[in-house]
Amino acid sequence: MKPEHNLSYLSALGAPDERGTFAHLTAEEFAAMKQKQIEALKAMNMHIRCEMPNTDEVRIFRTEAGLAAYLSDLGNPEFERVGNTVTIPAFAEGRKKYSDAKQLDCNRWGCN
Repeated sequence: MKPEHNLSYLSALGAPDERGTFAHLTAEEFAAMKQKQIEALKAMNMHIRCEMPNTDEVRIFRTEAGLAAYLSDLGNPEFERVGNTVTIPAFAEGRKKYSDAKQLDCNRWGCN
């Protein structure tokens, strides 16, 4: 028995039939195709978050080489990495000042 799936967004990893469905696939084939898509999406979403000085923003890097170049541009500061998040202790004071100033504005004008 073939399941009826109307998930045309999976077409990048498998060919839908003429109706735009994957009903022609067996349950095992459909599960394998769906797993490939999940793995592809995980790979696309892999990123490294690194703090920026004097702001609460972060830079997003897709590669270790990009992160290394950014740290090199900053003068190779000491950093701590936990998972995909990089914190730079030298930025702590500037980030705190920015955060405090931002909170004052939020208190005055309101924030979303």
